[in-house]
Amino acid sequence: MKISSSIHQHLAYLSLQALWRLWPQVKFGLTKITAQGLTCDVDIGKGNISEKDFDRIEREIQRLISPQHPQLEKITTSKALTFLKEDQQIYLQDFFKDYDGEVLYLYKQNDFQIVVDLKEVPKSFIENKDQIFFKIIKVGGVYWRDQADKDQLQRLQIVVFGSAEELQVYLEEQISQFALDHRQLGKDQNLFMFSNLIGAGLPLFLENGAIIRREIENFIIDEEIRRGYIHVYTSDIARLDLYQISGHYPYYQDNMYTPINIDDKKFMLRPMTCPHHFQIYKQKPRSYRELPIRLAELAKLYRREKSGELSGLLRVRTFTLSDAHIFCRVDQVEAEVEQALQLIEYAAQVFGLIKDKNYSYRLSLGDRMDQNQKYFKDDQAWNLAEEKLRQVLQNRGEQFVEAQNEAAFYGPKIDIQMRNQAGKEETAFTVQYDFVMPKRFELHYIDDQQETQEVVVIHRSSIGAIERLMGFLIEFYEGSWPVWLAPCQIKLITVNHSKKIVDYAHDLKRLALNQRIRLRLDESSQSVGKKIRQAQIENTPYIVVLGEAEIDSQAFEVQVRKDLRQSEFKSDATYNWSEILQNIQADIENKN
Repeated sequence: MKISSSIHQHLAYLSLQALWRLWPQVKFGLTKITAQGLTCDVDIGKGNISEKDFDRIEREIQRLISPQHPQLEKITTSKALTFLKEDQQIYLQDFFKDYDGEVLYLYKQNDFQIVVDLKEVPKSFIENKDQIFFKIIKVGGVYWRDQADKDQLQRLQIVVFGSAEELQVYLEEQISQFALDHRQLGKDQNLFMFSNLIGAGLPLFLENGAIIRREIENFIIDEEIRRGYIHVYTSDIARLDLYQISGHYPYYQDNMYTPINIDDKKFMLRPMTCPHHFQIYKQKPRSYRELPIRLAELAKLYRREKSGELSGLLRVRTFTLSDAHIFCRVDQVEAEVEQALQLIEYAAQVFGLIKDKNYSYRLSLGDRMDQNQKYFKDDQAWNLAEEKLRQVLQNRGEQFVEAQNEAAFYGPKIDIQMRNQAGKEETAFTVQYDFVMPKRFELHYIDDQQETQEVVVIHRSSIGAIERLMGFLIEFYEGSWPVWLAPCQIKLITVNHSKKIVDYAHDLKRLALNQRIRLRLDESSQSVGKKIRQAQIENTPYIVVLGEAEIDSQAFEVQVRKDLRQSEFKSDATYNWSEILQNIQADIENKN
């Protein structure tokens, strides 16, 4: 049932009134009508609104619903600013100080008053509780005016429907999605956490998450080295001059952290790796025979993301990028871009993402109208770069979209887009053609005629940010990790606490760990049935129960997780311990 904009607007003012009654010191930010309801930005002073407060806010809103309509008094901007100053509504005062929009009104209901701007006077109001059904579903941080140097407010998100049935369907869908949301699964599986004392957007990887992360990192390093990449390490900070030369500081200053003064020089936490790799390339003269040179790194990067945009592992303030920069000749570009895409697809296939084609290609083009921020003025170079990337995608027979104005200032790029469980599209991997940085950093090679030529730099991320990839994979696997990534690959369960069984269990565990197989031993006093059920809840790939009969016969039954169809184990067979370890080792090597 469609809800009128007037009803949405009235609910917004009732929400502000309810917040004012619960927190009289509240300072209001902006209220916006959304596709599914509305948002309210507020600052309650000391403390924060939490999910525990949702019920009492909703009850207060319900209590305020009345057949008595609010009053709307038309006022001048000057009078509005005077009222807001007296009421100490600093944010609205800041918003309306240069206001030249629609007519302003003083909204009054009971003893509550607030300045509002209306395109038109509402034609209807909420007169009874059965007229509208709403729910506060989320609270998060947001900077005033979306500027990181401003005060931080809280944003309440409220969904609105015309019937109880519609609201119930929506909430059930949200519960279903949340159960598969990487944030909830990450908590359930002890993968990662956040700490308010450390700060928003700064994830802490726990034991299970650290295991998965380490396997991902080892996999991509080994695969890149096999494909001719040279892995390096570079520093997390660098002098500000480096990013001024690259152009990142003037263009992306808002996403970079404040410079640090060291010995009268300014240093930055790095938001990207490319200028560091350029210095490695420039350490000595380069010949055309050396090209392409592929420098790669798992680089820790730092971005000053807005609080309202942080989202679990998908959007954080510090992340590790599987970054690489390929230095090549113009005639090598297409082959190198193709090889980079092959690596990205191979990795996606190993992770299982390619099975459902859960990604798409986007050719991101330059903004020819923006000569300052996103477009380096060289039409001929842009045309050549865009055509080479377009040709690569066309030669592969890939379907792709061309997105105007999405490129960075130093060249066009191919973006591999993926959707998370909530359906939101994110850029997961990128291959970018760069003809600007070689000019700024004088990146050259000597050709076969002993002439100095400028290299082309290809920026490439094989698996994207490790954190973001893990967020995708948590939702993609729904917590059932393949054997090679599973934090616990085999759970060994003892039937009792006898010394013979416990000692033997520890011997078996040592044999597994010596072969780098992640075995966890459950020798607790719970019943065997409960221990098996717990291992199943944890989505353990393999479960073995150990009792005296197994010790005497040296034969073990292996319970296999239902989705492991490629398992080497048969349901009606028994195996000795050496065979079990060999089969699991095969799973690991084959990335099953």
